[in-house]
Amino acid sequence: MAATEPLIDTIRKGESARLEFKREMPSQNKKFLKTVVAFANGMGGHLLFGIANNSCDIVGIGQDDIFPTMDALTDAVANACTPPIVPEIRIQTIEGKAVLDMEILPGQNKPYYIRREGIGGGVYVRAGATTRHAEPEQLQELILQGRHQSHDEQPSGGESPDAETIRKLCRDIERRSGKPVSLENLVGWNVLLRQKKALVPTNAFELLARNNSHFAMVQCACFKGKTKGVFIDKADYEGPVQEQIEQAYQFILRNIRMEAHIEGLYRVERYEIPEGALREAVVNAVVHRNYLQHAYIQVAIYDDRVEIVSPGGLYGGLTLEQAENGTSSLRNRVLADVFDKMKLVEHWGTGLLKIKQMCREASVAAPEFRDDVTTFTSVFYRCKGDSPVSGGRKKKRLSLKEQAVMKHLDEHTSITNETVRKLTGLTVSGARALFIRLEKDGYIKAEGDKKHRVYLKMT
Repeated sequence: MAATEPLIDTIRKGESARLEFKREMPSQNKKFLKTVVAFANGMGGHLLFGIANNSCDIVGIGQDDIFPTMDALTDAVANACTPPIVPEIRIQTIEGKAVLDMEILPGQNKPYYIRREGIGGGVYVRAGATTRHAEPEQLQELILQGRHQSHDEQPSGGESPDAETIRKLCRDIERRSGKPVSLENLVGWNVLLRQKKALVPTNAFELLARNNSHFAMVQCACFKGKTKGVFIDKADYEGPVQEQIEQAYQFILRNIRMEAHIEGLYRVERYEIPEGALREAVVNAVVHRNYLQHAYIQVAIYDDRVEIVSPGGLYGGLTLEQAENGTSSLRNRVLADVFDKMKLVEHWGTGLLKIKQMCREASVAAPEFRDDVTTFTSVFYRCKGDSPVSGGRKKKRLSLKEQAVMKHLDEHTSITNETVRKLTGLTVSGARALFIRLEKDGYIKAEGDKKHRVYLKMT
């Protein structure tokens, strides 16, 4: 089969979380079997045999070796991996050379491991373009995935809760949801379990009601400069996780700038980063974090950005591209369900989409999301002249009148001085000055002579 252009482009970009190169089938099978296991435990992936992993050069597999190599690869995976992994191997022709493409799909019976090493030492996961042993908490989470269970629905091992603790949690959910909540609701939502006549708390109950876990907290810090060094403000927030959200959110607002604009007769104030986007990111960090990991959620505020780091990367084989496009995979199903009832989160996986949309509507730099298996990070760039934007240009924050112009250009091909005056109430000279600022900052360009001049959006 002839390779398509996108495959060639993908190879040139090098190895990644879902792609690994091998010049040939290694003499020691473990060198590629670890990656096979890691792909099955994660998002799946492709091993391309016949590609030099250091240079990305296409060296190919000799014609006489193609089918023996395919058989040897299939046998090696079948003999060494458990539960069984069934790869799909295709022949790709790239630049006239044969390359073997072994595709491993995300597994449904996790954890997968190398049989000889056992489940204690033979489980591997992918971290970026590297393969490594699963940490104990990663192994524990993979075991739960294989059982189609979540950590938060498991019995916590804590004492049976007293009536007052249960009533307090019910009142808290009622206050946020606007609907009555009873003990039977908590049982129905798997926040509490009934075992014989006893009420057994789940991990979700512990997080929502009393939260004595040392690592289930949010650490917040504001630093002077662009690196961690000198503290300006810091706080650690413990207790019920729904309360941590509000506390961390208020910490951020306390340490970022509020800007004021005059719109008509009124003074309009707003934060340099949209409040809704920040709140959504904090909620996502709390509801989607891996509570098995011995690590904290960390909120770090620097001169140029705000970073929110949540333990545990994307869950269930979800890719960053899928997450940004609205696909979801719930790590903490009970917690997400209760947060939905408390109107803190939606089940529809729109969190990252909403964050990007709110930043776009506020004309601030697009947020950045990073997933590296063990952490998920949301980065918001603060509104300064050095905030990065697409294309590598540096732009300042737009005023409300400038935003009105750019919104018009999003919907129309051009704009004139007269149209700006109607949109904003500016004078002729005021509209001209606005055009000069936008043109100088690279947002628009002028076209036509002075009498018939219009302005177009820069692409």
